[in-house]
Amino acid sequence: MPIDEAYKNMDLSKLLEFRNYVEPIIKKEIENADEDDLEFGYSFEEPLDEKLWESAIEQNNYYDVKTEVLEHHDGVYLKSTFINAIENISSERYVNIRSNAKIEISYRCFIDVDGIKAIIEKSKDKFKITLKSG
Repeated sequence: MPIDEAYKNMDLSKLLEFRNYVEPIIKKEIENADEDDLEFGYSFEEPLDEKLWESAIEQNNYYDVKTEVLEHHDGVYLKSTFINAIENISSERYVNIRSNAKIEISYRCFIDVDGIKAIIEKSKDKFKITLKSG
């Protein structure tokens, strides 16, 4: 059964809402950052709206998936990446299922702002944002 486009559009609109919230924060940091730092990667921490992050990234439904089976020194595992993307923003949910039944889940959000890629990751009570040009 195909995905209901109205449902998909509702989930993607949550992603755009998060982008509209975080993009001005990123632009301000880009303006204050040294160009050389941006070339090699520049990171900073920012206390973002956790409810908005959870709604748009962690609790959102995903519509594209990539999977691969990998071998590691401690066994085989299934690596799945769930992806949402619209305009200049994408989010990814990483789900790794190890052969010992351990499941690891993590998230990243990517935004392109004026030719600079911003990668957003949640860490404890703050968010790490890495900026990189090129």
